[in-house]
Amino acid sequence: MTESPPDWLVHHPALAARAISLESPWCQAPRVWRTVEDVEGNWDAPCYVVKVLVPGSVEAPVYELLASDGLAHAHIIPAEVVRDERSDFLLMPALLDPFAIPRRWDTEEVLDFCHQVLQGIEDLHAVKIAHLDIHEGNVLMATSYEATRHANTKAGTIYLIDFGSSRVLARGPGEQEPIELPPSAVPKFADRPVFDPYAWDMYCVGVLFTSILEVSNPIPEQLLGSNPDLPGSTTDNDRPELAAPHARDICRLDHRQ
Repeated sequence: MTESPPDWLVHHPALAARAISLESPWCQAPRVWRTVEDVEGNWDAPCYVVKVLVPGSVEAPVYELLASDGLAHAHIIPAEVVRDERSDFLLMPALLDPFAIPRRWDTEEVLDFCHQVLQGIEDLHAVKIAHLDIHEGNVLMATSYEATRHANTKAGTIYLIDFGSSRVLARGPGEQEPIELPPSAVPKFADRPVFDPYAWDMYCVGVLFTSILEVSNPIPEQLLGSNPDLPGSTTDNDRPELAAPHARDICRLDHRQ
């Protein structure tokens, strides 16, 4: 049985100001709801997700830090933190789960996805924040539908969500001491009770990328090389030019991490 939003949240002024009517639970997650898409019969109204935070959660401070550091975080979901004595909560645009419908991704899509995720992780690590729970469920995408309804999103952009397990660290990558990791979707190493938090982010990203490759099975000729004797093989001149910058950036970011 799904959990209904509390009355104080349903009638909260922050929701009333945006004509937000909560009804649908979001992906069966506790304390997370989304708006009804046809509010007052208006299918063009922007859809929101409202997440009530667990008391003591680091999520609100992390979002406030990201909003105040003066940097552009293009791949962190825009979230408004609403402070309330009953419980703090987040207001976020309702975006698309890129994995909701199983399909084959072509090579360019895979490279673009990987490139954007790595950009998001690099931005976090630059301000000494480790996400610590990167997985398929914590990655969303804005389509043109959402982008036209939420001015703070951009079509085709990948966004990282859920900073409830994140840590604001004292030192940056390469300098931070190992820490005890919080619970995460990706299983921990049994023989490593503490771990470099930045390295753990990169490991989780690797698991995410592997799962995408296994499901989508990108175009085989991109992996075969330029052997003319192999069916479907391509020469260097035939390879997609647009994918090359993404591939170089992926290698660059991975090396720097």
